[in-house]
Amino acid sequence: MTSILVLHPGSVGDTILALPVLDALKSRLHATLLHVGGHPGLVELLPGRSQVDAMTSIDGPEYRALFSAVEMPRAVSKFFQQFQVVVAWSADRDDSIKTALRSVRGVHVIVRSPGLSDKTDLHATDRFGATLGDLLPSEPLREATLQATDSDRRAGARWLARHGINKGDHLIAVHAGSGSPTKCWSSERFARVIDGLHKSGLKVVLIEGPADTQSTEAVMKQSSSASPRLRDVTLVSVVGVLSQCNAFLGNDSGLTHVAAALGLPTVAVFGPTDPAIWGSRRKNLVALRAESGCRCPTRQTQAACSDRTCFGSTPEIVLSTLQRLLTNAPVRLAS
Repeated sequence: MTSILVLHPGSVGDTILALPVLDALKSRLHATLLHVGGHPGLVELLPGRSQVDAMTSIDGPEYRALFSAVEMPRAVSKFFQQFQVVVAWSADRDDSIKTALRSVRGVHVIVRSPGLSDKTDLHATDRFGATLGDLLPSEPLREATLQATDSDRRAGARWLARHGINKGDHLIAVHAGSGSPTKCWSSERFARVIDGLHKSGLKVVLIEGPADTQSTEAVMKQSSSASPRLRDVTLVSVVGVLSQCNAFLGNDSGLTHVAAALGLPTVAVFGPTDPAIWGSRRKNLVALRAESGCRCPTRQTQAACSDRTCFGSTPEIVLSTLQRLLTNAPVRLAS
């Protein structure tokens, strides 16, 4: 019987990109328990909806003690003794994390950064896989999925009904924000797509994350169509609403990766980030980006860029892509 702990201090999107590696690791080691220490927003989401069996926040006391480079307290050591394999996806320049974990008897330890900030063409998922060495053979990874529960679907349908979206309505979820403003398509273009969807007889729900208020309000001001706004809720509640949608439109963001992992037909508008590295590999996601890509050499120049030629997708292209996905996808009805 093998229990695995994986420490992943990354964002929501990076964690979803790592799911195929987590799934493969669990399968390869025939693990009975896969526990992840990671983004607090995912603690309630991943267990029961993915191959992750349990999750705790990377901000928890046991992880703070591990990363503080002090002697590991007995209670913290006892926590790590539950596992036969511990993987920490983290930089460890002074080997303090590795030393602390190796002080726990009987634990196989891997401490290695996936190098997400390195300049390489390797896909982010493969970067996570490369950290595991012989624990994970170099073979194609299966697609990882998130599965909404019956409770999620019922809660999502109730929220939508309260906001005028009923069973039989064809619904598109739109998320105009991202973790970085430089990765956001213009609010004016989002508004034009939303108006086009309404004219086609489709309904729209706006998804707003904690950092998306400005982006969402800009879209609402420029759109001539009224759309309900899902905000100030957990990712579990977002998944419930997404489970009732027919398609999703967003930027390169964590929510876009969640939607794609749920199997929702997804259009992602990429700009400075390369979808060949940061995009979902799932076939239900279409990544749109200008062929020339981003020419800004640093994040600072990206933030100062006014041309934004990497966002070459027009509202007409996005609308036609969504319509093509809807034509080929099964219709989802609220239940």
